[in-house]
Amino acid sequence: MQIECTEGEVVVIPMGLAESCKTLKDMLDDFDVNNVPFVSSSSSSEASYVYPVPMVRANVLEKICQWYGGACEDVSGTDDLFFTNFEMREKLDLLNACDFLALKPLLTSCIKSIAHDIAGNSIEDMCNTFNLTTPEHTPDISFFSSRS
Repeated sequence: MQIECTEGEVVVIPMGLAESCKTLKDMLDDFDVNNVPFVSSSSSSEASYVYPVPMVRANVLEKICQWYGGACEDVSGTDDLFFTNFEMREKLDLLNACDFLALKPLLTSCIKSIAHDIAGNSIEDMCNTFNLTTPEHTPDISFFSSRS
C-alpha cells in the first residue's frame, strides 16, 4: 500500500501493516478506488493508488514499518529493544501517529515506554520533558504536596 505522508512523500508499507491499522483498513474498505489519486509504478504496468495520511510524517511511518517487520510477530519483549534509541520527541511523534492510525499494539507499547521514562520524575522534570512552561500548563504543585 502506498501512503502519502505529511510532507508529500510517498512511503510503501506492507499490506499486513495496513490491515493492522484500523484507519488504513477503513480507507482500504471505504475508498472508491476510481476517485483516489494514483501514480504509475515504473516496474509495473498497473497503477498504484496513493492513500493520503496527513497526520503522519514519513520518518515516523518508516519506524512503524521497522517495528512491524521485527517486533510485530513477538511483542513479548522486543518492544523494549525497539524503543532503546528513541528520544522522547520521537516517542511522542510515534505515539501520535499510532493513535491516528489506530495501531493498538504499538500504541500500547509506546505508552508503556513513555510511562517508564517519566516514572519517578518530579513534576518540574515532567514539565521540562513536555515543554510545559506557561502558567496554564503548570500543575498546581500545592495540590499534590498536600495529599501526602
